[in-house]
Amino acid sequence: MATSDYSRSIEKDIIIKEDRLFNAIFEFGRDDDAAVDFGDDTILMKIWNKQGGTLRDTLTSGTEFTVSVARLTFNKTFTNLLNRAYYYEIYNDTLKVGIRHGLFIVL
Repeated sequence: MATSDYSRSIEKDIIIKEDRLFNAIFEFGRDDDAAVDFGDDTILMKIWNKQGGTLRDTLTSGTEFTVSVARLTFNKTFTNLLNRAYYYEIYNDTLKVGIRHGLFIVL
């Protein structure tokens, strides 16, 4: 489980192994102690080719991962990603705010 500051988009890389299982829990707080609540928001995770920027996959809250207040829980096996580095962004589509981004690396 990882806790991140939601007052700005955090850059953190994600590494998954050859089984391509992405099983993670991300918790978010704020430096100013304001409440974080994703409960009614649509959260997206988009994965692009690192070179060329072609969109490879989009995960949507409530479908491919669950949301509970300030926690995102992922349990997804990626069958269409090769062993390489991609770029990802987790984005609050309701508020139009970036949450987290970085490299998504498949070993």
